[in-house]
Amino acid sequence: MDALSTASPFERVALMKGAQTGGSEAGLNWLGYVIQNAPGIAMLVMPSLDMVRRNTTVRIDPLIEATPALRELVAAPRSRDAGNSLFRKSFPGGQLVMTGANSAVGLRSTPVRYLFLDEVDSYPGDADGEGDPVDLAIQRTATFRGRRKIYMVSTPTLKGHSRIEAAFEHSDRRFYHVPCLHCGDMAPLTWARIRWPEGQREAPLLEKLNEHGEIKAGTMADAREAYKVETWARKIGVTRQVLVNDDLGAFSDLARRMGQAAAETEARILVTLLEAGSGNGPTLSDGKTLFHADHGNKAGTGAAISDATLSAARLALRTQKGVEDRTIRVTPRNLLVPPALETTAEKWLASIAPATAADVNPFSGSLSLVVEPRLSSATRWYVTADPGEIDGLEFAYLSGAEGPQVESRSGWDVDGVEIRVILDFGAGFIDHRGWFMNAGA
Repeated sequence: MDALSTASPFERVALMKGAQTGGSEAGLNWLGYVIQNAPGIAMLVMPSLDMVRRNTTVRIDPLIEATPALRELVAAPRSRDAGNSLFRKSFPGGQLVMTGANSAVGLRSTPVRYLFLDEVDSYPGDADGEGDPVDLAIQRTATFRGRRKIYMVSTPTLKGHSRIEAAFEHSDRRFYHVPCLHCGDMAPLTWARIRWPEGQREAPLLEKLNEHGEIKAGTMADAREAYKVETWARKIGVTRQVLVNDDLGAFSDLARRMGQAAAETEARILVTLLEAGSGNGPTLSDGKTLFHADHGNKAGTGAAISDATLSAARLALRTQKGVEDRTIRVTPRNLLVPPALETTAEKWLASIAPATAADVNPFSGSLSLVVEPRLSSATRWYVTADPGEIDGLEFAYLSGAEGPQVESRSGWDVDGVEIRVILDFGAGFIDHRGWFMNAGA
């Protein structure tokens, strides 16, 4: 906001931000400042004319009406008043013109000193065949070069094709700083410092309204499990001589092979996490391991897969309690086993045509079999819940870099090629209630 004041020497401000974080609201506050303190010709450009109509009704008019200083300067809207309409607000010393990025006529209507370009990544690539709408709008400020103010704001879309990203890269690239939770030092908020999600949230139960219709306020109960995204990388250099003599084609698909290696890395991270703590899983925020008697998700005695042990696992999940100690919905969905138990598991999950009621297989079709060859124990097996109902083991990538990023370049110091793969990946158990473990026998 300081950079948008007339006292600041900066002519352009580019704000690349997350969704619903106040970027547009800052622009509206700036327009209010212009109307009251530095009147002149201002233009607000939105992605379309329809959005202008809606924005005027929902945000501009209420802003003026709720602010006494603005209400005195901008006349109340009247149907035949051209000075106060959906697309124009006149005030002493200037006016606010509002148009859509899809209207070339609106973009070349008049010279402007103040230009507010809202959500530029949603603008069309061309305005009525006359060119880029951002360029057309900025041309309107040429008369006021040296005194103009251009505020461009948007949530970024595709990396490398984003208008706001390009504007930010051409700026001095300032970042919003937040205090460290431990020492208080201010630092940019980067993905490596994100702890998301912060926990498994549980909504309060509804209560019957009393005779006065009073609705009581509730709060979200929050567990505290978290994890972070870390960076994994590897590179391989291959000399030109080796490539020339590669008769078997071993290096021709090296990039694909490194991508497969990254996928294998992901799988091993997940299994290592599951088998931490001597098979009891990682330690959670309550100081107990994932699989613990107090969590009600660990068999007291290890036993082979059977009707009785599967029933016990299902019952343990079905009777789990939420953060607020009330019964929650946990539906068993998968049976996870090592290869040594695959045949046994298939027998217990098989569909059969029973001759008598005693021969009915209660688990036929109720659980899906998942075989994980990386599990180190040949006897330990798990039953997991439907992830659509409750969180459990969760993984995440760096936003904009989902999956392994494989790159190659020709060597300069060494005659050949270098291939590298970078993986920004994190995983963690968000909740213990969706997993059950039996050590087997």
